[in-house]
Amino acid sequence: MHKSGLYWLKWHRAINPAARHDISQGVRRVIGAQIGAQPKGSFRGDDSSTSELRDEALDEFSTIELTNNSNDNFSMAEKSPPVYLVKPCSRSKCHFCKTATGAVKIPMSLMHRRCIHWNTAMLSKMSKNRAIDLVSKEVAETICVCEVCKAAKATLKAVSKTRESEPETTKPFSRVWTDVKGKVDADFWGNKYVITFTCEVTRWTCVYFCQKKSQAKDRLKEFIQWVKRMGHKVDRMQSDGGGEYTSNENAKVLSEFQVICLEHDIEQNFTAAHTPAQNGVAERVNRTLVEHARCLLIDAGLSSSFWSLAVKHVAYCRNRLWHQKHQVSANVGSSAYQHLRGKAPKLGNLRVFGSDAWKLDHEHRSGSFARKANKQIFVGMSANRKGWCLFDPKTRKVTTS
Repeated sequence: MHKSGLYWLKWHRAINPAARHDISQGVRRVIGAQIGAQPKGSFRGDDSSTSELRDEALDEFSTIELTNNSNDNFSMAEKSPPVYLVKPCSRSKCHFCKTATGAVKIPMSLMHRRCIHWNTAMLSKMSKNRAIDLVSKEVAETICVCEVCKAAKATLKAVSKTRESEPETTKPFSRVWTDVKGKVDADFWGNKYVITFTCEVTRWTCVYFCQKKSQAKDRLKEFIQWVKRMGHKVDRMQSDGGGEYTSNENAKVLSEFQVICLEHDIEQNFTAAHTPAQNGVAERVNRTLVEHARCLLIDAGLSSSFWSLAVKHVAYCRNRLWHQKHQVSANVGSSAYQHLRGKAPKLGNLRVFGSDAWKLDHEHRSGSFARKANKQIFVGMSANRKGWCLFDPKTRKVTTS
């Protein structure tokens, strides 16, 4: 029975695993080699068809030459292992080895322009490894400066997530972050904007609603009065450079918002233009309120006109749930309510937003057979009363029960 050269090559690898070649040196495919004469036969080279197939396969794949310590014959009793010598690839159409020849030396700036303004570091690496037939005249580490790329590929630099310095104060509401969200769909009372004030230390969030952006100054007065009633004072206020917070940089007249801040000794800090990430605390609060309010409306099947009631209820719950800033460990944390009030919140009276509620009619006469309760919708908890806020679909009024 005659065996081909491929059979004996595989047999050699089976009895001598150390003779395997290293494919990381540029060898990709090996199926044949030149070996000594076979025992009791030879290659099937007598057949012209098989000889042509073998020659074609060797020309396509073979890059290894096998030599034996013996003279001509090969036998199983042979003890010395075969020696494998790796030949450099000589195929002109090889796409795997470093076959780029006749490289042209050009400046890196010209190579960068020819190669569609590609990354110069990548071009330098490809040129160094002869993956392309272009060689830079400069040192491999030299990176050219392209004015066209600066103009066409400019991006906003990311704002660092870590602050340059830790907050200097630990007093509640000493520093407040604020932002206006809108314009959104009008609710039942015509409100189209949301303005939030978030404490730096406790992360307590106060939410107010406006029909116009010009009403932001009125909501600021309400917030300052509430902080005073809580026994605290606002010293610094961080916001963006919106028109509701400040006038133009070159304006000679202060805005009404700035005048109120000066009257109450509040220092204003503004973000750079088109850099909302510098006002990250307020921006993240707005996103949390809007996303959770959307969840409540979808879950309850209510229209978008209830958005202000949903946002207010989200702010109520958020102030009473653990905040990431106050998370000490996986199982230890605290809420903004605990930092501000000094005690744990009670959420036993919470109900699912949008659920049906039957409100007792206190004007019902005892001798009448009319309804004693009206079906309404639960839309949140009262801020200054111990009760539920119920929405009457008929009158579109919110009452506490």
